[in-house]
Amino acid sequence: MVQNLRTTHCSDITDASFWDGPNTDANNFSGFSAYPSGIRGNGFHSWTDGAFWWTSTFDEKSEEHYSMAYHTVVANGAPGFGTASHPLDDGLSIRCIKE
Repeated sequence: MVQNLRTTHCSDITDASFWDGPNTDANNFSGFSAYPSGIRGNGFHSWTDGAFWWTSTFDEKSEEHYSMAYHTVVANGAPGFGTASHPLDDGLSIRCIKE
């Protein structure tokens, strides 16, 4: 799988074949494209059904201030984006945004 990602042309990034089904309402209407990247925390999971990115916002309601931050998620089983908080010592992707 990793080799396939390295050799795939950028124009193919909207291809749903890298994502497990059901790909609910998958249409790339927003123009935001991403590969599933999974998440590391107590093992590695969601390799083919979710993409998770850190935000720059800490979860101030967590027990230890600055121990958790919010992330954005795109999952194969739900349309659109989601947001939740996650422990900072787990591994999520980053995505650079041009202002």
